[in-house]
Amino acid sequence: MDAYEDVNDTYEQFFAKTCPARTTVGICELLGGAAVTVEGYSYSTCSVTMTHLLR
Repeated sequence: MDAYEDVNDTYEQFFAKTCPARTTVGICELLGGAAVTVEGYSYSTCSVTMTHLLR
């Protein structure tokens, strides 16, 4: 959580108009010494789904 403001500033650079929803959780340590972990969701009106792309 010490770097929350830095991560928030960077996040806003990539999503300047409408930022997607996100979750922030403070923990002691991430796997492999990672600084952050990102979870993402998307919405599309395209008829091709990830299931089709993964086949």
